[in-house]
Amino acid sequence: MSLEETRSSELLAVAGELSIPVDPRRIATHLGLRVAEAAFNDELSGLLVRDSEMTAIVVRESEPETRKRFTIAHELGHFVLNHPGDLFVDTLTFNRRDNRVGIAIDPLEMQANAFAAALLMPANALRSAVATLVESKNVIDRTHLIDTLARQFEVSTQALEFRLISLGFLSPA
Repeated sequence: MSLEETRSSELLAVAGELSIPVDPRRIATHLGLRVAEAAFNDELSGLLVRDSEMTAIVVRESEPETRKRFTIAHELGHFVLNHPGDLFVDTLTFNRRDNRVGIAIDPLEMQANAFAAALLMPANALRSAVATLVESKNVIDRTHLIDTLARQFEVSTQALEFRLISLGFLSPA
């Protein structure tokens, strides 16, 4: 199990966040972090600020709730994984590697993304949800599976699909 998977599982247990959808705001509060929303410029999605007085996560107020949830979980990743620094900025800019939004090339950003995915879509909960849907024969196709699970876990379809692929439940499209 990866460090991100291990640390997210530990945090979910310690915070008592054992049901789906996971509430990253509640987890942040449990850790003593303040979560706020602000009207950021066009490129800023969220940030984590640490100082001697307080640590806070701030998310862009105009973002969809699924994006806010992922951004909070991502910033929690920086905090829980003890990434060095006092300021982490999450932007909406396109990635230089493949022109997709939300995919980082910096190792710490990649690790924070993996942590966020593991926190919001725990492997065991996702495995169980997939099995339940497949057994109920209510899954029409790949798109239906992704849409259904994304609603259940309150994440974007893109995040859900990437998580299913990374866990080996789906092959890349």
